[in-house]
Amino acid sequence: TSMATPHVAATAALLLSEHPDLTLSEIREVLRCSALDLGLPGYDEQFGAGLVQAADALSDTDLDGTVDCLDDTLDPLPPLVGIESVTINEGAEVTVSLSVEVGPPGLSAFSIGIGFDPDVVELLSCDEFGFALCNTEVAPGVARVTGIAIPSLEGPAVLADLTFRAVGEPGSASTLDVQLIDFTDDDLEDLVLTTVVTDGEIAIADIPIEEPPLIPSGDVDCDDDVDSVDALFVLKFLASMGEPDCIVAGDVDCDTDVDAVDALKIIQHVANIPVTLPLGCPPIGSVG
Repeated sequence: TSMATPHVAATAALLLSEHPDLTLSEIREVLRCSALDLGLPGYDEQFGAGLVQAADALSDTDLDGTVDCLDDTLDPLPPLVGIESVTINEGAEVTVSLSVEVGPPGLSAFSIGIGFDPDVVELLSCDEFGFALCNTEVAPGVARVTGIAIPSLEGPAVLADLTFRAVGEPGSASTLDVQLIDFTDDDLEDLVLTTVVTDGEIAIADIPIEEPPLIPSGDVDCDDDVDSVDALFVLKFLASMGEPDCIVAGDVDCDTDVDAVDALKIIQHVANIPVTLPLGCPPIGSVG
């Protein structure tokens, strides 16, 4: 850092000499954007944003008076926070996601309340991700997701999954009221007033929704049995020789794609050879 600091400071000084109106946030964004990425792709703990590149930081190829790194960020999209809306049957359970999307310099601290009508829905659980913590006992009808992101969070992300049970009458609904208590970026600027918030809703159907049949993983031909015929159907599907009704069940490795690897894993299952699947992916032959 003793050598890096003067290089970064000098590059920042050059930027300010050419563009004295740049803000602190903009200078940081230019330094990050123009840096030569080192180590793991993107920001990492060993190399940070990378190796500073003074010439690239000052580059203005279109001669519009704005450095290249800021050409696409002068009118950034506002931060987004929202939760899903769903319709379910009386007594059914559903999981909805609290998600965010934040541009540079990223989200560093947040506290988000989710209000709901406890006469309509019952909060069963709140599963947070990474740096977030979920408190389901703030008050009746209120949950809160809080966290600090180091390094700051940029881009889309799910902060928590909330599971509810419908306890109200058919035709009733509960708004999922998203309340920003604290929402601060990496420059310690308050984003509460500039963030676009989308509330959700859980509605209980007037007329029961017909649930789709549950298909065992790997049961491509819908016969309630996973066998070598299912692997054959997957290979035929890949060769454009027809699409079985339950081809979606062919994605046994949960990578959102039905391919030859899925056929191989089905054969392994049929042959009683242990099958390695990603965490959270249901075993072949079971209902996920």
